[in-house]
Amino acid sequence: TRPRVSENLNINYYREPQSDSRSWDLVLDLTLRPSSRVLVTLSPAAGWNRAGLQYIGAAGGPGGTRYYAGRLEQTTAYLTARINYTFTRDLSLQYYGQPFLTAGRYDAFRQVADPRAHDLDPRFRPLTPAEAADFPSPDFNFREYRSNTVLRWEYRPGSALFLVWSQGRTGFAPDGTFRFGDDVKDLFRVQPANVFLVKL
Repeated sequence: TRPRVSENLNINYYREPQSDSRSWDLVLDLTLRPSSRVLVTLSPAAGWNRAGLQYIGAAGGPGGTRYYAGRLEQTTAYLTARINYTFTRDLSLQYYGQPFLTAGRYDAFRQVADPRAHDLDPRFRPLTPAEAADFPSPDFNFREYRSNTVLRWEYRPGSALFLVWSQGRTGFAPDGTFRFGDDVKDLFRVQPANVFLVKL
């Protein structure tokens, strides 16, 4: 009675004119049932975010601590995948995996001048070109992959054996440019951390 293919699309948009911030994201939920033994759920997602006043960090000096913000342009893409395969009533395999990519670039650097100011303009002081040139770049590319695979065997009623394989990969680069194909390749070049478990 259930369809072999079902889908759901979500689109979200946000805007805050005062700080020149806005974002959108798109998520597709796709469920596949090729047979009574197999259930596949795929959720690809993509998003873009502009944060007009993103906190960057603080620096100490003779005049006290100085706080900095900037405009962040960030692009994100990820996929959440789940696969359930039932071999028999007592033996099944489950997989969960999520590759995640995001990159962000900063500009329009500002220093907090008057944190109690009612309006935004007097609250921040734009950095001069010379100050901005010396400002350390906070641009980033972050890549991550997490997966979990579980084989479950109920070898007798009420007793089960679990074989588990978990893998993680995390990579970072101070680039800030989102390149989907290159980022995927770089993600899977990262040395993985593998964990194997047996539970009885």
